[in-house]
Amino acid sequence: MSKGVIPNNDTVADTVEQSGRGYGDHDPDSDGGATEADGDLKRDFREEKLMHTVIQADSDGIDHGRTVREAANHNVGAFTPETAFNKIVNNYREAERLMGDTLIRELTGYDTDYIERNANIPEFQRELRDQIKQNVDELQRENVIDDDYNITPEGNSLAAFHLILEELDELEGQGWIGDKESQQRFHTGDVQGFKRYTSSQPYRDISTRRTLKVAARRARESIQPADLRLQNRRSEGNAEIIFCVDVSGSMTGAKLSAAKKAAVALSYKASTSNDDVGVVFFANGIRSVAPLGSDLDRVAEELVGVKPGGETDLGRGIEQALSMHGSSTGDQHIFLLTDALQTKGEVPERAVLPVVEQAMRRSVEITLLGLNLDDNGLRLAETIIDRSDGKLYRVENAEDTDRVIIEAYEST
Repeated sequence: MSKGVIPNNDTVADTVEQSGRGYGDHDPDSDGGATEADGDLKRDFREEKLMHTVIQADSDGIDHGRTVREAANHNVGAFTPETAFNKIVNNYREAERLMGDTLIRELTGYDTDYIERNANIPEFQRELRDQIKQNVDELQRENVIDDDYNITPEGNSLAAFHLILEELDELEGQGWIGDKESQQRFHTGDVQGFKRYTSSQPYRDISTRRTLKVAARRARESIQPADLRLQNRRSEGNAEIIFCVDVSGSMTGAKLSAAKKAAVALSYKASTSNDDVGVVFFANGIRSVAPLGSDLDRVAEELVGVKPGGETDLGRGIEQALSMHGSSTGDQHIFLLTDALQTKGEVPERAVLPVVEQAMRRSVEITLLGLNLDDNGLRLAETIIDRSDGKLYRVENAEDTDRVIIEAYEST
């Protein structure tokens, strides 16, 4: 996709802003010219040539893939050039909220701050309209979108491929995978968390400290059999993990993007340990499913086109995840990612806890990753974890979701 060479805030743009000039402003000291009396901005072609020289990037494929992903994450249905242009120039702030700054940059080739400063200037609008059309035409030539401006299967495949590349490259650069991977990894038999005691387990694995905490939380005068907790020794391979992802309306944009990256990260890590992964995307119903045992390519293909919207029905998502677990004798886990928790139903706990208790009876551990949970969400999350003897990870920054899920996986 053609891209504009855009000044960042440390270079030409700062010089322009500090001098009080915007797009098309004329500097009378530079060549003796004068500005129009009505204050209309005129174009300084030499400066604009420097600031907005259009080049053909070598990474077009990656740009196209990112464009498709961001469109899905912001629930953008079609790449109609005139519609995109009108949204941007009529109300830029609303356009940014609906489309996201990344998608706007990809469609226009301009830095979003620059667009916002100059969106009302007719001369810039003409350039902007032309640039959007050129970039959308290129997406059509590359068969990323069709004649009706909808994303093609080839476009989705391209987006999935580059999502994998970008996420694994980022994780490797940070030392989470690859040659620089941290040596603090768990081995067969290492203690990782706790689970309920059953008569088939040896007494030597009972965790006194965890058992006492459970009994105290339940205000017991003496320890009951239901309070006993075992040290959970992680077995190597053959675990079943379902990643259950909330894609309700509140997950639009960066949160959904982070969730999809986390699904790639989890699928990759599980594959290196011979564990099986499946993925469920849900809101008030099931949106998409990658069956248990799906490889990384299948997971990415399934998730890349998922769009946000609707209410949150955690119970429905957990129920679907439970139905995907097989009869394996290995460990079974559900990783549940949500930002708002239950919104469907008059009494959230009544809709969620029965299926949570069903998971507990089947010895399926629930690990909940909470994105920016409010007080009500946190209370329900803690109740879910208490009822299922699972774990809770609070994620305050959506960008950390992939790293947190790797930590959670390595603690199962």
